[in-house]
Amino acid sequence: LPTHAFEVQIRGNFYEALTKLKHAFDRWNCTPVLITTEKFQEEAKQLLEGSFHEMKETARIIDWRKIQTLHELERRLRNIKNEIGL
Repeated sequence: LPTHAFEVQIRGNFYEALTKLKHAFDRWNCTPVLITTEKFQEEAKQLLEGSFHEMKETARIIDWRKIQTLHELERRLRNIKNEIGL
């Protein structure tokens, strides 16, 4: 069973994105994660306060730049491990 469900939404219909996450939350009791831009974080938070309040405490709203930073750091770590033979 999945432990997390991800939805990337940088523009468009946040209601639809949260509906998909709510479905995963209801079906698998997993952590819903919405990846979006700083511009739309407030809109997503407002929807979690209202229509999607059931998953408000569990849902995570993450700026896409944090995912980009995480990817870069993991790549650098992998390169260093390869370089020193770990």
